[in-house]
Amino acid sequence: MNNDQSGHDVRAVANEILKRARAKGVPLTIMQLIKLAYFAHGWALAILNRPLASQKVQAWQYGPVFPHLYKSLKGSGSRPIDGEITDKVTKTPYRSLFKADEGAIIDAVIEGYGKTHAFNLSDITHENGSPWDKVFNSQGPYSEIPDTLIADYFKKLLNNGQRTGRQP
Repeated sequence: MNNDQSGHDVRAVANEILKRARAKGVPLTIMQLIKLAYFAHGWALAILNRPLASQKVQAWQYGPVFPHLYKSLKGSGSRPIDGEITDKVTKTPYRSLFKADEGAIIDAVIEGYGKTHAFNLSDITHENGSPWDKVFNSQGPYSEIPDTLIADYFKKLLNNGQRTGRQP
């Protein structure tokens, strides 16, 4: 469950993205899902002033990654993800109750980025001045990307009317 300031388990966020993407006929690969979870988290920080995911993002070689999400999906390869992400012990799917404004962010992210190839999504996260760029190039791979840096970046995009890929 979520309290406004702590966010949801990122695996529940990913399951919500998968559910809504499937309803729109948009299949997602692991890399696409990881990037969409990051974009949804970033836009939630900018628009709602609260995190969507409770876990922290790290700067990996191919862009921002939530390690908990990656570990849950490891081995899915490049084919579209089938099913839901489940707890390895209890075998129950990760779920959470999303507020209407969070659902709207997720829907907008799917509409804006859902059909974009995974490598293009990675390129978007690698833009000069992006949170990934700043952290990866100053602190190295696997360093945490602070939510404050992500929020500032997405707020700047929002306030300047700029678009990274597609803006919700």
